[in-house]
Amino acid sequence: MRVMFIRHAQSENNELQAKIEDALAKKEIDGKEASRRWFTKRSNDADLTAKGKEESQKLGEYYARTLDEEDLVVYTSAMQRTCKTIQPLAGLLNLNVKVHPLLHEEGGIYQTDPDTMLHSVGPCNTGQDIANKFNYDVSLLPQDRPWFTQTHSGKRESRKECRERAKHMSDWLYAKDLHDEVGSKLLIIVCHQHFLTFLFSALLDIHNKPSMFLLGNTETAFARLDRGNRSAVFRWMGKSDHLTRFLSPRQGIDFAKL
Repeated sequence: MRVMFIRHAQSENNELQAKIEDALAKKEIDGKEASRRWFTKRSNDADLTAKGKEESQKLGEYYARTLDEEDLVVYTSAMQRTCKTIQPLAGLLNLNVKVHPLLHEEGGIYQTDPDTMLHSVGPCNTGQDIANKFNYDVSLLPQDRPWFTQTHSGKRESRKECRERAKHMSDWLYAKDLHDEVGSKLLIIVCHQHFLTFLFSALLDIHNKPSMFLLGNTETAFARLDRGNRSAVFRWMGKSDHLTRFLSPRQGIDFAKL
């Protein structure tokens, strides 16, 4: 089965993180203040920035041209930054986008009390909210209650829980039902940086050197999954051919040429 993974376009949280890291590098703040700013200023469910909207549009236009003769099966995270990233391509190719509740970023939808710095589940959309906004298939989500509480109750997802979820989603990607659904079509997964790192490690059955799986905003990775041998072979990692020079394109690693 062929799979193309796409990281979402630049979000407000990515922009905030860059500003905090810059202040930290300039020694304007210390590590404790950097952590406080991140947890108290980040969005529960970040929107795209203006740059992110441009990235998603270029992604859509590029793959609408290069994949126009492909039959596609598309799954996206329920977070709005992924839903909005795939929206231009979905519109151009009239795609049926399915929303999966277990493709979200590490931590999930959470908020932080600025006084205690304790985390709790934050407000988020219901399945019906997402359907109304994007016209996506939300049959895997709860329709009349926040989608994130379907998997977690009352707290931020831990790193251990995220790794376990990645293993579960690796099993899903190797499962007969999904391979039967996709067949000869191309499967597209729209997801998040940290979760993709854990997912790739699970697919490859390795758990070291996760930095090798870093993807920039709207960068892609392509793999072939062999269900019989339960093995993944990546064709490329970190491509962004759709971006202009202004938006810093990257050829990524083409493993076929190594």
